[in-house]
Formats: sequence, C-alpha cells, structure tokens
Amino acid sequence: MELRHLRYFVAVAEALNFTKASARLRVAQPALSRQMTDLEDEIGVDLMKRSPRGVTLTAEGKLFLEEVRELLKGADESVEKVRALARGEYGELHVGYAPAPHGGNLPESKSCWHFCWHLGTVKLQLPLQTVFGNGGEGRNRTFVRGIESLSSLFGCV
Repeated sequence: MELRHLRYFVAVAEALNFTKASARLRVAQPALSRQMTDLEDEIGVDLMKRSPRGVTLTAEGKLFLEEVRELLKGADESVEKVRALARGEYGELHVGYAPAPHGGNLPESKSCWHFCWHLGTVKLQLPLQTVFGNGGEGRNRTFVRGIESLSSLFGCV
C-alpha cells in the first residue's frame, strides 16, 4: 500500500463518484477503479459499494477514511518539517553559556535571538564546564559536550 493509493481513496470517498475523483486526480477512471479494487483486496475489506449512480462508503470505509485523513495529514506535516529543517527554519538549538568571571550576561544581540526565535526551540543549559579551542576562523569557539554557544556561532558578544 502506498500513500498514492490512500490519496486516491480519499478523493473517491469525498467525491462519492469515480468520474469526478478521476478528473480531480487527473487519473484515468478505469485505472482509479482498479487501484481501489486493489486496495480493498490488499486490506481484505470492502470500503465502498459501487453503483451506476456513484459510490457509498461502507462502515469500514467511513472508519478507514477518518484514519487515512489523519495518516496523510501526518505524512504531509512530516514532509513540511523536513523541508523547514533543510531551510534552517525548524529544529532545536542547544545553547551552552558559561558566565564570565566578571559577571557577564548572555548576549543581547538582536541577530542571535531573532535567529533563535524563528528556529523554534532553544534549550539553555547552565552552568557549564567549558573547553576552549580554536574555531578555525581565528576566533575562540566554546564547545560543551556537543553544545556550541551562541557567541561562537554568531559572534554576538
């Protein structure tokens, strides 16, 4: 069973008509009918009753429609989350911060916090034991067990 078959089922179930569903999906009506028959065979349950006037859903078909809508919604949301992550618009940033001995505070740079606001989730962990090393760009970077500080990522301080 593929997501395509489930999308086809939803289209037929909503239209209650193979001709209208096939037009909406831009799939040949005989092919759509065959896909629905294959789906019912795979599940082992009649999901719809066919007649010359259209389609009616069986009780099993109504339940399946509800379940499939939720499943497809979850699949669509998953795809969008992954795309947002690839664009840098979604994810978590774990921020470690070790206060300076002279009482320094977290950076207040708007660019740092603007970025974090759009990222979604920022986890701040205090206090930390830090290990200093060269960041490869001529400035010190702070790493703590896989957590990189905002100051080294964005030069906010």
